Formats: sequence, structure tokens, C-alpha cells
Amino acid sequence: MRDVVVRVPNWLGDSVMARPFVATLAERHGAERIQVVAHPRVAEFWRAWPGLDVAALGRDAGSVTGMIRSARSIRRRGTFRLGYLLSASFSSALLFALAGVRERIGFASDARSWLLTEPVPRTPAAGTLHYSTEMLRLLGPGATAATRALPALDWPKSERRRTRDRLRALGLDPGSYAVVAVGAAGSSKRYAPGNWQHVVAQLRADGPVVLVGINTERPLADRVAAGTTVGVHNLCGETSLAGLALLLETAAVFVGVDSGAAHLAAHVGCPVVAIFGPGDPVETRPLGPAVEVVRERLWCAPCRSRLCLRTDIPSECMERIAPARVSAAAQRLVALVGPPAR
Repeated sequence: MRDVVVRVPNWLGDSVMARPFVATLAERHGAERIQVVAHPRVAEFWRAWPGLDVAALGRDAGSVTGMIRSARSIRRRGTFRLGYLLSASFSSALLFALAGVRERIGFASDARSWLLTEPVPRTPAAGTLHYSTEMLRLLGPGATAATRALPALDWPKSERRRTRDRLRALGLDPGSYAVVAVGAAGSSKRYAPGNWQHVVAQLRADGPVVLVGINTERPLADRVAAGTTVGVHNLCGETSLAGLALLLETAAVFVGVDSGAAHLAAHVGCPVVAIFGPGDPVETRPLGPAVEVVRERLWCAPCRSRLCLRTDIPSECMERIAPARVSAAAQRLVALVGPPAR
């Protein structure tokens, strides 16, 4: 019987970092007793965990009627004595309260402590703990990660066939191509299109390049690919989350800003070059076997803001990172790691 429920983070990068927490919980209670509640944008990621029951919230879960409907849905799935809130929002705590979850444990944030039976203060000193480690604090003092390795993500066979056929149609062999994500979730993390052009041109000298992202980033990717269209493939908006993961599994290297795609790439074992500007790599560095962070140390960074507030030199933390440093880091990782073992 499922009696432990977890509201996982809304964003891909945070969800990747939350896997050690869920694995530790499964080791303590048994995976069969755990119910995961996820935002639709990350439900596909969590469903790739073998044996884990995942309920996706409705897209209207933020509205009053949607919240009530979601709470009723959780009630129908079981009587939950214990609930963990890895999402830091007020609405997630309200959802668990309405769903009748008896013990509600989460970080004391977003003025929601009164909705929690056990509010846990965030780490007082910023930049001291990786987020994956900080989440473990919700399990109690001294909690450590699961002793067993994380279960491999099991993507649908249909997605594997689709990815294999796509690579074949593009003439891409496993390990022969680089994947570049040119977009960013916040304006403060954006790397200039001209800089991306230089990076892609350098990577293209060593092999094909695949540009990935959401559909709205397609024009940006077209701009980046301009002048180097031969051997540069723009797949923005054309891959599912599973398709992106499978594309990354056989890539020689991934290059992008601090983002969900960077975390996913590192998680599936792809060498990663992560460009950090306003983010703090101590807290949110992608975790994987081969990750190199490229950043510029400035007095204002890390500010952790999605919008740069400086007016003298906006986004200087990103602008000062030379494209040559990024492409050199990618070439260094490829030489060090070699082609993926597939």
C-alpha cells in the first residue's frame, strides 16, 4: 500500500538533482510504497524510473478548481501518512494539506510554514551545499544518500526506435556528434548568439553538431547555425524529453548554459561543458562522470537571479566568457573521455 507521497520539483534540472532523495526514500520505505506527484513538464522524466508510480498534475493545477481536482486525485490514490515537498512553492504545500497528507515535510519557504507539519529551514550559508545534498536534509539530521546506485532511466522502446531512425536519417554515428543547447530559462543566463556561432564553428571542425531546445528557441538556433549549416542540425522543438536523453546518451559532448538539459546530459553519462553566470556551481553543478564548468568570477556573481539588475555592464558574467574557452573545454573533455561505450 502506498503511504508516502513526494511532490517532486517542477523543473528538469531540479528533478535530476532530486533523484538521490527519491532513491534514498525508496531504500527506506520500498519503492512500492511511494507515490510521486509531478508537474506535466517533468512527468516523462520520472516515469522513466522503473517501478515508480508517477501521477502528473493537471495543467490547471495552479487554479482553484484545478487545485481541488488535483487534491481529490491524490486522495483517491491512497491515504498518505507522510509527504515530502521538494517543490518550494506555497501551492505544493496547500495541495498536500487539501489532499489530507498527515505529515507534510518541506523547506520553510514562500510563506508556507503554517501549512507544513515539519518546516525545515534552508541552509543558512548560501553556496555551501549542493542542492541534491540539501534535499536530503528533509529526511532528518545526518541523512545520507542511498547506498545502492540510482536505477538507470528506462525510456520507451518507441522513443529509442525514433531516435535511432533520426540519427540514421541525419547520417550521425554514435559518438560522432556534439549537442549544443543555445537557449536559457532566464535572460541573465543567455549566452550571446555571436558567441554561440564561434563555439559551434569550432565544434563543427571536429564533427557534426546538433542544436537542441524548445520550439521558441528554433529561430535563435537558426541564427547560430547561419554560415555553418553543413553538418549543423537544428532539432529545437523536435525532440521529446526522452528523445533528448537518448540523443545525449550517444553524443560525444554536450555544451550549454546552466540548465535542465545540462543536468540531464551529465546524468546519462554524456561529457558536459556547463557555462555558469548568475548560478552557483557549488549549489547546482551538473553531477556526472565528466563535467567541466566554465565561468567568470565577478563581484556580483553568483546572484542567482533570472534577470540581471546591473545597468553598467548587463550580464557581464556571461559576456566575459570567451567562446574559445568553451570550445576548448569541450575538446578537452572529448579527448579525455573518448567516444561513448555503446
